Amino acid sequence: MSDSLEKLAKLLGMMGSAHDGEVANAARLAERHRKEIGKTWGELLTGATSGSSKNADFEYMMRALRAEDENFKLRQRLRELEAEQRRRADDPTYRPRRAGEPVEFNGYILGKDKEDELVSYLLKMTCSTALLRSVTGWPRAPFRLILPELARQRGYTCERPSKGYYRFR
Repeated sequence: MSDSLEKLAKLLGMMGSAHDGEVANAARLAERHRKEIGKTWGELLTGATSGSSKNADFEYMMRALRAEDENFKLRQRLRELEAEQRRRADDPTYRPRRAGEPVEFNGYILGKDKEDELVSYLLKMTCSTALLRSVTGWPRAPFRLILPELARQRGYTCERPSKGYYRFR
């Protein structure tokens, strides 16, 4: 990869910082560097220049941008987990849920058998809130808050492909 594109990739990577000032500075430096090399953002992002090494540079840069995006998401999730850990450390009543205990979320209680049934549905298919209400018996439960916690407790991730629909992975 050419030195100028490598430098630009590093500057764009800095835009994943948790500090707004660093992000703004990285954006300014990336724009300044783009002007210095005499290319438009369109040329840089589409690889519009000729030559196979230019396409390789473009592909490398796109992989670097995707990696930085994933890095940013992972760092954000880490910050969330650290905040949760601090919250639990400050809560003297917190204790981890034991296997077989009913799940209780803001007054909504779900027995072990219903919890297992709910998890099996969510692992098999994408479920609507109407189906989730029929399984749990909860008429107006805040599933967007409850299901991510249940998934975490079971070692899954909760996905929300569209409003009102959920699934576990």
